[in-house]
Amino acid sequence: MVTTCAAAFNIQPDGGIVLDGDHAPGTSIGCSFEDLGIACTRVGTGLYLVTGPGIQPAAGWRASVYRDENDEQTIRLAIQQEADAVLYSCTDPATGAPKDIVYLLTVRVNVTLSDDGLEGEPA
Repeated sequence: MVTTCAAAFNIQPDGGIVLDGDHAPGTSIGCSFEDLGIACTRVGTGLYLVTGPGIQPAAGWRASVYRDENDEQTIRLAIQQEADAVLYSCTDPATGAPKDIVYLLTVRVNVTLSDDGLEGEPA
């Protein structure tokens, strides 16, 4: 049986994922975030690649951008599906130039699981 597990987590400006505390990852159906095989890498200014087996942006709510003291978004965000990855491209809202995440970027993705674990991996 194949199941889709949703995960929501926070990406830091350096590309790290917050794993502990108030901003720790959350998942659906009781699956463990550590078992999903999700990783994030900052590949350049304003470019973050989130990888994992069968990973896709979630339908509906996909990301939350940090807002400044004037309640304005600190970055503009574009989300692109790639092979076993999701690319998050961040730009400055005023200039359109690439810009790193300010504070945190909260994202939501889906990962496909089978009864034996992650799809495509041996049990």
